[in-house]
Amino acid sequence: SLPKVLRLCSPLKRETMPASPSNGFLKITHPSPLSFVFDCYHWILDASYGNETNDKNINNTYNKRMKVTQQMEVGQGKLFICATPIGNLNDVSFRLLETLKTVDLIISEDTRTIKKLLSKFEINYQSSCIESYHDNSGEQKEKQIIEKLKNGLNIALVSESGMPLISDPGYRIVKKCINEGINIIVIPGPNAALCALVASGLAVDNFSFIGFLPKPEEKLKSKLQSLKDIPFTMIFYE
Repeated sequence: SLPKVLRLCSPLKRETMPASPSNGFLKITHPSPLSFVFDCYHWILDASYGNETNDKNINNTYNKRMKVTQQMEVGQGKLFICATPIGNLNDVSFRLLETLKTVDLIISEDTRTIKKLLSKFEINYQSSCIESYHDNSGEQKEKQIIEKLKNGLNIALVSESGMPLISDPGYRIVKKCINEGINIIVIPGPNAALCALVASGLAVDNFSFIGFLPKPEEKLKSKLQSLKDIPFTMIFYE
């Protein structure tokens, strides 16, 4: 039941809980806060459909999440989602530079752009350590990336500029990483949509990101017609 799950999720200190799932508390070492969030999500989702007096759903979820957590801890690499400068290379963060220096592989929407950034900040690299990944890369390329992560390589995902996945490729890799229990770390940084929003003078308490509009006139009209009743700020890319 929800009250039981809330009690189960409430302790936040690591490795201070009794290990038995049947008493409402679990002992799991979380490699990242994101992992803990996913644990809470799955416990609430699974247990909410079960019987209040039946611990079977919670125990099944416990075993499933323990398996994923163990996968994270044993020899797997991490995926770093790295935001890069939009126009001014001086917007780069120290954390981004440190990440690019230490990862085993960089996958980039445009390898020429990331090479400029690496050269600017005198980060030594080999061409074999940078691979192209874009919308047309396909399923086979994504499987190769996942296999490299499972084999222990740390990989940075970058787009041409700004935050990856936002009107850029990458969400399918992230989804596969979650399914495989691969740890995901976001290196925050520039994002064109949010920069435009905060400088627009429009209301920011509620907004919707639409992304790129279709080019053909009929599709453009149809898309705009479908959005006309949205009552808050919308962000488009052009």
